[in-house]
Amino acid sequence: MDLLTLDFETLQPKDIFEVYTSLIWTERFGTYGEFQLVSSQIEKTISALPLGSLITLRDTHEVMVVETQSIEPNKSDGTPEVEISGRSLDSFFESRVLIPSVYGETWNLLQSYTPQHMLALLIWNAICNDSEQDPTKPEDAQPFPQIDP
Repeated sequence: MDLLTLDFETLQPKDIFEVYTSLIWTERFGTYGEFQLVSSQIEKTISALPLGSLITLRDTHEVMVVETQSIEPNKSDGTPEVEISGRSLDSFFESRVLIPSVYGETWNLLQSYTPQHMLALLIWNAICNDSEQDPTKPEDAQPFPQIDP
């Protein structure tokens, strides 16, 4: 199997990684897929696949995230091997946080929003607004520009 490392920003293949002794790649429909890679070349593997890196196989659309790295002795001869494992990219949604930054603080909204509109507002501002202002707080809200007729 051709294992490809991906660029984090563009999701385009960066390198091909072929230095492993075992690769178990499991794709699932209803739950998260997972992988487990074992290699005897510890330093090369850890530097090529750091925690949080994205990988895929050549003939699939599934992207996996490296979540764990551990060095264990081989069961047959005791030589150290690195074991790298992770889950599919959609497992990322388990770690997202959609709560105020201060525990118990409520958000003062400028108007009432449906959940869909609030999510769209937060996503829009995360993508387009780099002024670090929070549009859900009245003191940070910017009025719409007024155009004189």
